[in-house]
Amino acid sequence: MKWREDKRLRQLTLAGLTLVVGAGVTAGLILTRPAPARKERLVIRPMVEVIEVRKQNVPVKITGYGTVQSTVQTQIVPQVEGRVISVHEHLFSGGFIREGEPLMVIDPSDYELALEEAQSLLRQAQASLVSAQTRIAEAQTNLKDATQDLERNHDLYERGVLSRRDADKAEINWRLSQVRVEKEQAELANTQSRLDGTQVAIRRAKLNLERTQIRLPFDAVVLSERVDPGQYVSPGQSIGEVYGTSAMEIPVPLEDRQLKWLPTVPMAGRQNLQRSSLPRAEIKVQFAGQTSRWKGTAVRTDGQIDPQSRMVDVVVRVDDSQPKRSDQPPLLPGTFVEVIIHGSTLQNVLPVPLYAVHDEDELWLFEKGRLQVKRVQIARREREWIYVSEGIEDGQQIIVTPMDVVTNGMEVRLSSQ
Repeated sequence: MKWREDKRLRQLTLAGLTLVVGAGVTAGLILTRPAPARKERLVIRPMVEVIEVRKQNVPVKITGYGTVQSTVQTQIVPQVEGRVISVHEHLFSGGFIREGEPLMVIDPSDYELALEEAQSLLRQAQASLVSAQTRIAEAQTNLKDATQDLERNHDLYERGVLSRRDADKAEINWRLSQVRVEKEQAELANTQSRLDGTQVAIRRAKLNLERTQIRLPFDAVVLSERVDPGQYVSPGQSIGEVYGTSAMEIPVPLEDRQLKWLPTVPMAGRQNLQRSSLPRAEIKVQFAGQTSRWKGTAVRTDGQIDPQSRMVDVVVRVDDSQPKRSDQPPLLPGTFVEVIIHGSTLQNVLPVPLYAVHDEDELWLFEKGRLQVKRVQIARREREWIYVSEGIEDGQQIIVTPMDVVTNGMEVRLSSQ
């Protein structure tokens, strides 16, 4: 047993010596290894692109959308009754009728007879007037003679040459002449009144005769019609509907803050301004597979704010909605259009593309190789641009390169360097 214990002791001793020798060798290698070469720390400067901004006077353009409406839309209603003998060849939905052309003709026979009858009564009244004027002239002559006889007989009676009875006869004759003049004057007034009445009847008969042809005082497009030849129509009966083509209006909903760029547009409670001072507008229409453009004017705002959207309608007027070219479609009511209104001008502002703006009003400036964070005051913000009024100077360089991590004062370099 003893020899086994000695053998185990020798093995343990040998293992311990091996560990000690290995530890010593390792320590020696560590202590005697050469020191690593020192390297300089590299400073990474991001590469950026910049744009230079310059002060400008920028006309404000406000873009909105609206639906075209006709300024005139009316029902076709006859003012006299009768049977329709003809209708305009374009009296159908979508038909175009020019100003003054008869839309419909009602049988004029009864109205021509009424005019002839009134003219006959006028001739009778004119003859009666001449007769009355003749009679009153005779009565006035008789009154003049009776007055002279009365004065002469009165003088003779005062001198005792003429009897009282003869003098009274002269006075009675004078009074009768005076009564006759008054009677003829009253008859003349009645005759004149009848003459005036017949003249009114003639004007009415002529007016009714004219109304047998229904005409419009403007160029129009037919929306609907409900009449055919041979149909009997009555006053007040609607036989169709048309709209005028002379002018169209487009209500364009805008936010109330946009109105500050349209100071010359008349608002509720303000007097109308000169037409030449009203803002110009451009209307772009996508219709029938092509793009058409029209010129208009912002003429007013509606008298209320929409309670749901809180928007204000600016009304743009197009004075001539008929196309200038044969291949251009007309500006039709109900068309959805884009409207660009030319407002006031921004003075001395710096235009900056919207993609160069951070956190609503923050810009990155390039100054002497470093990035400087600057907050600015924005005069106006558009879809692709902002216009800076304060915070940066004319000619400064704006960094437009996007970066994930930015610190104020960090070193950057230009891509052109």
